[in-house]
Amino acid sequence: MTSATAVATAAMTAATSAATAAAPKAAVSAVVKQKRALRKQIRAALTSQPADARALASRQIATHLLALPAWQAAHHVAIFLSMAHEVDTAPLVQAAFDQGKRVYVPVITGQAMAMVQLRDQSDYATLPKDAWGIPTPSDPENRVHAGLAENEAVLDLVVTPGVAFDRTGRRIGYGKGYFDRFFTSKTNLETTTRVAVAFADVQLVDEVPTEDHDLRVHAIATDKGVIDCRGSATASDSA
Repeated sequence: MTSATAVATAAMTAATSAATAAAPKAAVSAVVKQKRALRKQIRAALTSQPADARALASRQIATHLLALPAWQAAHHVAIFLSMAHEVDTAPLVQAAFDQGKRVYVPVITGQAMAMVQLRDQSDYATLPKDAWGIPTPSDPENRVHAGLAENEAVLDLVVTPGVAFDRTGRRIGYGKGYFDRFFTSKTNLETTTRVAVAFADVQLVDEVPTEDHDLRVHAIATDKGVIDCRGSATASDSA
């Protein structure tokens, strides 16, 4: 092989390697763009919903979720506290306390999220609101945490937020990855049931674009019924 041929061959090999390496990055970039576009579209639809329609649908969603065997059997439940345009989770918090369950809510510090326990309904009612209007405990260091170590409370069920979902359980959140990281970084959450809540006509789509780190939910409670994303007999699919 001549020197020129060797140089040309090396250049072609380098170009092929670069193209091969660039292909997955391009694919990921395309998925990210698709997720951003879908997130923007659904968020606009959520904020345009009339308040009375959102309130009615939220009550219907709560009714369906509370009928799930996984909820009824749960002793420790985590519930995200909702923003104004989301499914109202206040009825779920109230029901959990009424049923004697231990209730945990998310607290975000930097890039990390923890689940901390609410003491009672009065504690929940007096939580200060953060910049997004979400009730948030201001003293997480003084509260019981769940899912941080093997000897701490294991969450039986987590009511999981999201912007868009499909019937296989794929979800798009708000782009920060807090819930995905929470579940993948804990060693005692393998048996935790993840249930999303969603407005059927607004947040359900045919297919959600996802990346490798995106976790699926096990069920989606909507105002039209519950979608069992695992295909089990623990939920009815009437949505």
